[in-house]
Amino acid sequence: MTLDVRIGKVTVDCDDGIHFNPVVELCPKSETNISNSAFTVWPCESYRSGSTSFWHFFAIGELKHIYLEMREYPNTNDYEVVKLEPFAGRILALDRRNFKTEADKDRLKWLMYWTRQAVEIYGELAAISFS
Repeated sequence: MTLDVRIGKVTVDCDDGIHFNPVVELCPKSETNISNSAFTVWPCESYRSGSTSFWHFFAIGELKHIYLEMREYPNTNDYEVVKLEPFAGRILALDRRNFKTEADKDRLKWLMYWTRQAVEIYGELAAISFS
């Protein structure tokens, strides 16, 4: 089971003409790599996907508490969209020393960069989705 995370702006999609679904439209791509391409195939994007190690990343230290507050169903890959602004300060204050592997440090760099970007660009519409 993979975990996909998108950071950007919450929009509403009505794909069947009746039901509205919140969707996260990605932030504009970065002109330079934010992430190390050894750890992701999307180094310039506010999208990231991973399996076991990505799930473990969201279970490290204070990030685990933030993640659990964000998610209604944290142990699933059910689609959930959460406004990012209420969590941004705590995400940006995470201590890099708590992340031991290079891959987790890269994931944290990614999360912090795109959180900052989304809130600066979209304000109250900044969002993160999990699926």
